[in-house]
Amino acid sequence: MKKIIVIVAVLLIIFIVGSMFVSRIVSRKLGEKTLERAMEKASGGKVDVDVNQDGDKVEMTWETEEGQVQVSSKGTLPKGFPSQIPLYKGYKIAGSMTTDNGASGTVSLSVSDDTEKVYSYYQDEFESNNWNISSTYSADEAKYISVEKDDFRVSIIVNKDTNSEDTMIVISYGPNETDQNLEE
Repeated sequence: MKKIIVIVAVLLIIFIVGSMFVSRIVSRKLGEKTLERAMEKASGGKVDVDVNQDGDKVEMTWETEEGQVQVSSKGTLPKGFPSQIPLYKGYKIAGSMTTDNGASGTVSLSVSDDTEKVYSYYQDEFESNNWNISSTYSADEAKYISVEKDDFRVSIIVNKDTNSEDTMIVISYGPNETDQNLEE
């Protein structure tokens, strides 16, 4: 009788663990389908969503007739991140998003230095590498710089993180959209 109880207990544990695993997969797939339907309704086109999770790191890709968008919290630079964009020393990647197979994107970084030091670094880097500074803005702990070079644009926002003592750097990049490109 004791042996039967042990076998039933082991089978019950296997069933519970297996059910949790299957439930997690089914839940993720249902979430993907729900998100696809909502995005299709909003965009009026076909959308395919794929979510990959590894612990607390998530990567989500969705594809439409117009292109692909990838969002990640995996802590790595997106594939094809432009080498001409300077990266502040000691950065940690908070997240990223790319479109058009990596041609355009946004990367969020955090660093321990203050906003003024980080902003000065970017301003100096762009000036010394012959980027055209198209606009700047500064208010309290928030700084913004937008630059262009060879039909490519980069915008950087440097701001104090309200949840920590870190400074957040948001880098957006992509082809320089001209009025002519927007009309097409």
